[in-house]
Amino acid sequence: METDAQPGLGRRLSCFHWITFSQTPLSWRHQYGHLAVSLVSCWQWLGIPTMMFVAALRNISTELLEAARLEGAGNVKTFWYIKLPLIKPVVGIIAVLTFVNNFNAFDIVFAMENVNGAPEYSTDLIGTLFYRYGIAGQHPIGIPDAGLGAAIATITFLLLMVLVLPTLKKNTEGCLV
Repeated sequence: METDAQPGLGRRLSCFHWITFSQTPLSWRHQYGHLAVSLVSCWQWLGIPTMMFVAALRNISTELLEAARLEGAGNVKTFWYIKLPLIKPVVGIIAVLTFVNNFNAFDIVFAMENVNGAPEYSTDLIGTLFYRYGIAGQHPIGIPDAGLGAAIATITFLLLMVLVLPTLKKNTEGCLV
């Protein structure tokens, strides 16, 4: 059995046919590359938001929750009208941190797929694109292009600033800092 991806491997890779359910072993990476990177990113970022949510929920006054119970509020109303409004700043901060982290997820892609965004650049993100063009010189010319790298970095910064500042402004309204 010859594979399309690597001709000549024949029988050596045919034993992996049952894993991929196809005649071309290891061809699944092209279709599920982003899914794999997303799952690792979610796993990496699960701890910090969980810790922040637990801290925010524990910071809610028990007297406030007891008053809501005495007024007849159930679990759903207590969550929607008391807990959620009190933890909205934490939700906003977590949203901003997650958004910025997803833009800068260079380390995960580099560790899993190398800087090439393998297979066939299907896992390429802005961080890896910046590295390939601005630092490593992995584009048609083959020489690092600092100007193009700087342009990619500047556009990324401006995009993040435009999308993050309104969220931060909304979260800080009413704060006496």
